[in-house]
Amino acid sequence: MNRASLETALAEYVSALSKSEGTTRRSEDRVTYQRHLASAAVMFAAIHQGDVLRLKEIVDGETRAFGWGYLSGDEGSAAEAAWTRFVGVVRSALAV
Repeated sequence: MNRASLETALAEYVSALSKSEGTTRRSEDRVTYQRHLASAAVMFAAIHQGDVLRLKEIVDGETRAFGWGYLSGDEGSAAEAAWTRFVGVVRSALAV
């Protein structure tokens, strides 16, 4: 597991989430952004600790959350695109 590349990718994802959460006009979406940001914090801990199984578990859960939920507007599209990029890095780094 290449921690540096995972942490960099996660930081980019968090930045996109934070920007989207700050610019959305939909208050109901803010709660979802905050949940994703909280999950990102747990992913950071898993990466930092080298806990591959925990990271996979969180990524799988977040993937389901993105599939079940919907974030509105350009902000939502940006967050979902950032998630897709992050997942690509994770899958590549973990070869899953």
